[in-house]
Amino acid sequence: MQFALNYSPQAADALRDGALRIDRFKCPPWDDLTAEARIYKPIYIHFPLRTGALHKADWYAIERWMRDTDTPKVNVHLQVRAEDVAGAASTPDADFSAQVETVYRRDLETLTARFGAGNIVAENVPYGRKTEEKHILQASIDPALITRALDASGCGLLLDVSHATLTAFSLGIDALDYIAALPLERAGEVHLTGIREIDGVRRDHVAFTEPDFVRAEAALRLIKARGGNPWIVSCEYGGIGEKFEWRSEYDVIVHDCARLNTILTDVAL
Repeated sequence: MQFALNYSPQAADALRDGALRIDRFKCPPWDDLTAEARIYKPIYIHFPLRTGALHKADWYAIERWMRDTDTPKVNVHLQVRAEDVAGAASTPDADFSAQVETVYRRDLETLTARFGAGNIVAENVPYGRKTEEKHILQASIDPALITRALDASGCGLLLDVSHATLTAFSLGIDALDYIAALPLERAGEVHLTGIREIDGVRRDHVAFTEPDFVRAEAALRLIKARGGNPWIVSCEYGGIGEKFEWRSEYDVIVHDCARLNTILTDVAL
């Protein structure tokens, strides 16, 4: 199993200083950013694919990125928006479970036909105030529905612990209970970040607090107990541009990655 971190100039500085230990940088499929990141470490690509919108995918570009960066798996975000289902835009709070499951099965079948089920990881998305503007249908985050779709397709799970935590908060349930309900035996990749309330909204991609570390370790131990086998665990703190300039601090990167390395050693996935 490998350990990765979002690429940022601050992370590159920490690597040059010998203060950071990672195997890869996690990057979006952006030419300039990936060229810079590859100076320091191997990279892998996190694709912006989502269910309900695969018609927008550039399959040849995805295949090129996988080949050129040795990215072994294609990720897809498990969400269906109101715009993807007939009639849902006018009644987004209705139960569209059947329609969401149909989209999941159809799109996962499309991906497996092209890349093979063993090369697909499907990511749970956050649900709540942060995503209301996207009109994500609530059935998208139903663990039973996700489990059925992944069992039917044979695809893996990309467990995003922070997404699961934000979703659980919105649903009024315990985060680890929600995580445990997901098909962790299929975990092929894991994402970790901190969570905190900013301007009245809980957000991820921030520095870890102690509860975040405890939750991350507990989730990794649940994966191990269920027989999950993630090829990589990624810390999603830091990045490029205005969106990340206030949350790409050198000291946070060094501290949080050191703590996560200790957790990964202790859990021994």
